[in-house]
Amino acid sequence: MRKIGFMKKVGATLVAAMMTMSMAGCGAVAGETSSASSGDTVKIGIMSDTSGDNALTANVEAFQLAIDDLNAKGGVLGKKIEPIFVDGQSNTQRYQELAKQLILEKNCAVVFQDGTSANREACRNVFEENKSLLIYPTFYEGGVASRYCICTGTGPEQSILPMMKYLVDNNRASKLYILAADYNYGQISAQWVQEYCDELGVEVVGTEFSPLGTSQFSSSISKIQDSGADCVYTLLVGAAQCSFFDQWVSAGISDIGLASTCNICYSYEHTKVDGLSGMISAANFFEEMGNYTDTAKNFVEAFRAKYPDEAYITNQAEGAYTAILLWAAACEKAGTTDTEAVIDAFDTDEIVVDAPSGKVSVDGATHQAKLTVSIMEVNDDNVLELRETDSDIEPTYLKDLGIDIRVSDPQKQFSPLEDGLGK
Repeated sequence: MRKIGFMKKVGATLVAAMMTMSMAGCGAVAGETSSASSGDTVKIGIMSDTSGDNALTANVEAFQLAIDDLNAKGGVLGKKIEPIFVDGQSNTQRYQELAKQLILEKNCAVVFQDGTSANREACRNVFEENKSLLIYPTFYEGGVASRYCICTGTGPEQSILPMMKYLVDNNRASKLYILAADYNYGQISAQWVQEYCDELGVEVVGTEFSPLGTSQFSSSISKIQDSGADCVYTLLVGAAQCSFFDQWVSAGISDIGLASTCNICYSYEHTKVDGLSGMISAANFFEEMGNYTDTAKNFVEAFRAKYPDEAYITNQAEGAYTAILLWAAACEKAGTTDTEAVIDAFDTDEIVVDAPSGKVSVDGATHQAKLTVSIMEVNDDNVLELRETDSDIEPTYLKDLGIDIRVSDPQKQFSPLEDGLGK
């Protein structure tokens, strides 16, 4: 049933390349000083999981592709971009250590981090305390409000809400079961699903949180079958949890649909598990979007030319690529790579790029991205087909709470669990 292994391991070539780049960027050591932008180069840090339960090599490859594209055009402000890649190893404590290393020892102009929300929250205060810029390009549960953190992935109002509206409008969900990972991303996202179900008149017949690393779901599947649900909303992460889909298909369930705003787009189960036809996913990018738009097609072709063996180009990979372009655009507007000036540029509402997913811009008041989001459905050939696209979706949650980071910097993650909806 499983067509390929769940997680593509880091290839020897990629590892060697990362080691070479990391060594090239590690000129400063503890106790020495180094400029983020000196001579003909500007150093940037990239924290990504290339090992551990959340490893995805496509993210690192996408970061490198964007850097290569920019360097081929002269870099940023005439300086070549020098990346320092570090492996978070899917370990929260390690992210704290790496953040300090990249800021204090390597003196990076900016750091990109594409790991889990738990990893982001573990190290975000390091950037705030040191007034350094963190860019987080991963889809997430929303609510981060910080001058020193730019979130360019989808929030719940940009992915969960469009998904729920699509399910309701197409009679795909009237009784929903929520199955989520048991940490801040899953918990807060599940609350958003609940809120939108209440708003749209969908009954939530069960909510279950699975600890990270869970790989056996027979009990969960039995609960789902007994619940009366006509759709399951999955918010599962990591290699172990995504074994759910194998077990779901093995159970032979055909009268309950599947929907997700993290699975398929992030962990591309449709390429690995036969029998997911009809599953719906919503995200800013899927590799199959290359069949529908020229910008997506060009990105897919360029990525495949450079990395032909990658299993799938995920939404996180596209997010990584786009985040580099957004930072470069902010530097060009600021006329410098210095942190405060670059953040001031983001604050103007004028940082916009034509990304593979569509137009992406950064909202200055919230430091969240305005995004184009597509809804896709798995067909009988295990390929995604486009069902709907919404452009320029606003990040509304923090604004609903009355937050403008340019006026006051909370340096906090807000959530409906603690802070309400702000309406």
